Amino acid sequence: MKKIFKLSFVFIFAILVSACGNNFSDNALITMGNQEVTYDDVFNQARIDSQGQGYFSLIDSVLLEENYSYENNERVREATDSAVSSNLGINPGLMQQFNATDNLDLARKSGMLLNAQRQAFIRDYFEKNILQESTLHQLYDARDGELISFNKIELDETLFDNDPERLAAAVTSIKEQLASATPENVRGIFDTLANQYPGDGNNIENGFQESVEVTSLPSQVLEALENLQTGEFTTEPVQVDGTYYFLFKSVDDIRQSFDARREALTDTAFANATQENPWLSDFILYQLRREANIEFKDDSSRIVFEQAMNNIRNSYNETVANLQGGN
Repeated sequence: MKKIFKLSFVFIFAILVSACGNNFSDNALITMGNQEVTYDDVFNQARIDSQGQGYFSLIDSVLLEENYSYENNERVREATDSAVSSNLGINPGLMQQFNATDNLDLARKSGMLLNAQRQAFIRDYFEKNILQESTLHQLYDARDGELISFNKIELDETLFDNDPERLAAAVTSIKEQLASATPENVRGIFDTLANQYPGDGNNIENGFQESVEVTSLPSQVLEALENLQTGEFTTEPVQVDGTYYFLFKSVDDIRQSFDARREALTDTAFANATQENPWLSDFILYQLRREANIEFKDDSSRIVFEQAMNNIRNSYNETVANLQGGN
C-alpha cells in the first residue's frame, strides 16, 4: 500500500487554489483520507494470496469453454444444474449474494460452472490417456458395482437377544413353513416371514433386497443365488459365520454385458485412481495448461504461476513414487 506522508508546497498551493480535495493517482482504487490503495496493490496482493489459483481459474475457464461449454457438453450441463439446485436448496440467497440474473449466471459467478467443466475434462482425459482396458476387464470380472435383486430372510443371534436356542427354533420354524411352499405361494410366505422377523433396525433387512452390490454379499450367499433359477428358493439355510440366510430368487438375474457396464466401470476406475493419488485431478489440469503454451507479459505473475504448477507436478510425482515403492 502506498502512503502519502508529505505534500510539496506546490501541491498544497494547487489544492488551495483549485479548492479541490486530495489529489489521488489515476490508479487509485480505494481512498482513505490522504492515503490510497491502487489497482496494482490489489492485483499484487491477489497474486500473492491466491498462490496461482487465481491464474488457474482464469486460464482454465478460457481453455475449457470451447469444448466444455454449458451449451454443448451434456456432462457439464447436468453437473452444473445439479450443483446449482443443491446449493440454492441450502442457501436460497445465493442469487442475491452473487447478483446473478439466472441459474447459469450464478454458476459462472460462483465457480460452479468452472468446477463442472474441470471435472468433465478430467474424466475425459483420464479415460483417453490414462485408463487401461485391462483395468476395466478386471473390474468387470470382479463384478465391481454389479447389482442383484432377491428376497431374503436373514437370522442371527442379535434378533433373539443372543439366545442360540431361540435362534435355532426360529430356523426350524422357517424350514417347516418353506417345506410346503410352492412356486405360486412362496412369495407370500417370504413376505410373511419378513414381517415376522423384521430385523433389529440396524444391520438386518429382511424382505425384498433391490439392487444390492454383488461384491457386498458373502460368497456363500452369492453362490447359492447363482445356483437358483428364477422362482426357486432355498429350503435349507445358507450359514455364514453363525448367520442363517433363506433366499428366494424372485426376479431374473441377467448379468449386463461388459459394453453395457463400460461407463459405470470407467467411473469406478476413475474414483479408484483419484483416491489412490489425490493429485491426479490436479495433474490432469496441469497437463491442460502445459499444452496451451501459456505466456505471461509480467515476470512476477509468471513466477507465481510456475511455482504453483511445479508444486502440482512435484506432489503428483512424489505420490506416484511412493505408490510404486510400496508395491
